[in-house]
Amino acid sequence: MKKLLLALWVFSLSATPLQAEYYTLALKEWRLAKAAAQFTEPIEEAAWPTTVITEEERRRWGWFNLRDLLEYQPSFYLIQDMNERVVAHRGFYRTITSELLFLEDYIKLNLPEFQNLTLDRTYSLAGVSRVEIMRGPGASLYGDAAFTGVVRLERKALLPGLLRVGIGSYDGEEADLGLDCNFSSLGKLRLLFHYADDPGEIYHSPEGNFRLHPRPQNYSWQIRSFWEPFEAFWFHFYSRYDTPRSQSGSPLSALDRKPFGSFEKVWQDILGFKWEKEWKGWRLVLKPYWRYFKSHTPQVRSTHAEGAFLALDIELLARAYGLSGEFYRKHRQGTFLWGFSLEEEDYEQSYIRTFNGTDLGAIGHPSKSESHWSLFAQEKLTLGENWIFNLGGRYDHYESFGGEFSPRASLIWKGRPSFTFSATWGRSFQAPVYFYRQRNRLSGYGAASELEAEKLETLSLDLYYHPSPRYEGRITWFWEKGNDLLVYNARERVYQNAGKIRLWGLEVDSRYSTESLMAFLNYSFYQVTESDGAPAQGTRVFYLPRWMLKGGVSARLRPGLYLSPQFRWYGRARGREGWLSPYLLWDLHLLLGYRSWSFSFKIENLFDKHYWRGGTVPPAPWPGRTFWLRLEKRF
Repeated sequence: MKKLLLALWVFSLSATPLQAEYYTLALKEWRLAKAAAQFTEPIEEAAWPTTVITEEERRRWGWFNLRDLLEYQPSFYLIQDMNERVVAHRGFYRTITSELLFLEDYIKLNLPEFQNLTLDRTYSLAGVSRVEIMRGPGASLYGDAAFTGVVRLERKALLPGLLRVGIGSYDGEEADLGLDCNFSSLGKLRLLFHYADDPGEIYHSPEGNFRLHPRPQNYSWQIRSFWEPFEAFWFHFYSRYDTPRSQSGSPLSALDRKPFGSFEKVWQDILGFKWEKEWKGWRLVLKPYWRYFKSHTPQVRSTHAEGAFLALDIELLARAYGLSGEFYRKHRQGTFLWGFSLEEEDYEQSYIRTFNGTDLGAIGHPSKSESHWSLFAQEKLTLGENWIFNLGGRYDHYESFGGEFSPRASLIWKGRPSFTFSATWGRSFQAPVYFYRQRNRLSGYGAASELEAEKLETLSLDLYYHPSPRYEGRITWFWEKGNDLLVYNARERVYQNAGKIRLWGLEVDSRYSTESLMAFLNYSFYQVTESDGAPAQGTRVFYLPRWMLKGGVSARLRPGLYLSPQFRWYGRARGREGWLSPYLLWDLHLLLGYRSWSFSFKIENLFDKHYWRGGTVPPAPWPGRTFWLRLEKRF
């Protein structure tokens, strides 16, 4: 890291400072959204409640990765499991975070087969100008990955580049390098490289010592080229997590890690091409793509100390390639959208080795190819001066389990220029993963019978208030009904479509933004009304706080200097081994900017509380007070 800092200093001596105003918060960005409709529209006209976070807000609050950003949003909570990377949203969670769709512009970031995104330290927010968070099922436009919501990111021009380096507690390091290269008539080339090494805090417990959140040597790169009307891209991600505990939650010894080890490594590549053209009033977009996914994840199901040692060594490999297209046409009363997708997924390898301390076994699942196609359409109509009607639907057909139809209908009333009320109903689904469909009692994965898609039906009533360009407030009431939810039968050691749940929730969100003062405050609450087989008991979902209160204030101390305290207050949650008490956490971020330079100092968990989160394993403490120093140069 010292070499990186020295290189940055030497480079700055020859770099020409970018003569631009440091504070460029564009309030109009609050007023535009795209995730809910796939085309730009005023945010109050979005079918589902949507939050837009600008780059300046991220910088002021010190949100440098997706986990930091999402945790401060309404209804988001980080579940603790063996890999400590599960994002829960609106009462739903998966061990692979597959209920949310992540997009960079139009590029789908979720892995093939599992439809998840390994967040944490792999994906860089450097240069991301906007983040849209749509809270509501998006299957009517996007298909199965958008089960409860969509997170859409936009990366702006780097002008022509940036270099960011950082050091943190427990030997943490990170670096970002981004460049925009213009080649006149040949177009523009954008390069972005990201590296993060976060070994994690060593925690001493009576059961043994282990690291908290060990994420060493994660990296990614992006290459994008632009020349009208074409665009090509190649994204590569490498994510690593050194699993410190068994699936039952016990710390691992050196003996437990033999013969396979205990970690999770994921490789992902996304290659694609985009062609866009205007023709006779239509905007046509075609996007061929290829996606690659490889995972190697040795796991310890139970340790030697527990008396029933079992270790697994899992290797997976999948590829997907396809073509998608959208056709837009604006007309007198609104906008019509029609689209399609064709995809083939190849499951090249599914291999598990097992070891019980004496015997070594091997399990292999055959390679297989499965096809998937979809058709979708959406009509947005303006009715008179105050009413908007949005109707959409998508049909997905999977070779493995048949078809799913995902409709959506929204009625919006713009009573006053500052006041909007909307009512939206929609359905979504989550396709069963091929790996979970393979029967295998020994490994603890697989299903006893054919799995169906999980179903979710949502009704949302939303009141949006924006009396001035600097302030917005929103109150959302939602009701959800989930059927055929995938649950794990511990006795049979198989997955089944045996879960159902009904719940309602409330989200209150407000924000204020000026250069001298930023503030936000949001509150989330949910209550289960019916459950069977789903991870719920009484009126609660296991491991999730019933209520959450989050907020912060960012004040300008002098030009270019901002101090931003922020907090998260979580209600009581039901854990595996009893109740978890409510807890309050504080973060503090200091940002100093001058011309093309910026310096950031962040303290996470300011008061050093080793707190416990709800999770699928016996609770272990979250890291204590953590420091991060970051230096950024734009050139």
